[in-house]
Amino acid sequence: MVFDITALSADSAAQMLWAAVLLIYLVSKYMREKSEKLQTVIVFDEARLLSKHGVRGGETLIAMIEDLVQGGRKFGFGVWFILQLETQLPHDLVRSAALQLILGGNEMFVRGAAQTLYLEQTDVNFLLAARTPGEAALGGQPMAMGLLRMAPRNIKYHVYIPLDTRLKPQR
Repeated sequence: MVFDITALSADSAAQMLWAAVLLIYLVSKYMREKSEKLQTVIVFDEARLLSKHGVRGGETLIAMIEDLVQGGRKFGFGVWFILQLETQLPHDLVRSAALQLILGGNEMFVRGAAQTLYLEQTDVNFLLAARTPGEAALGGQPMAMGLLRMAPRNIKYHVYIPLDTRLKPQR
């Protein structure tokens, strides 16, 4: 199921309210089912809307999200937050996520994520090695780099994500 709230894009408070109500509904639904086998993943794109930094009243929502991150798997669901910056949700919440996929980008973004998530220099170097479509025009496949990390054992995988330039319209 996909719930698109772009119609509310001019009003971040309305987006946060809608996302919060949806999150409360979904969490209540899956907690009643009490399955310890992961069956559902709830994905929130633009999770900054859920942040206490975004709109007044977000503190209660953040407290609920922290409970989800710490205990959702007991109920058979997971929540995946998609953020542009690691600072858009509270530091402890970002660090406690059981599964993290950090995508490469510019140096400012990667160094900020590295500091918050305690990444090693080899991980930083890998994330900075992406090849954009413009760079690939000189030869080679455009490639995004990612770091997949699973807690609590800090198991890490370097991930190569080939980019298909046919999927993005040229300007």
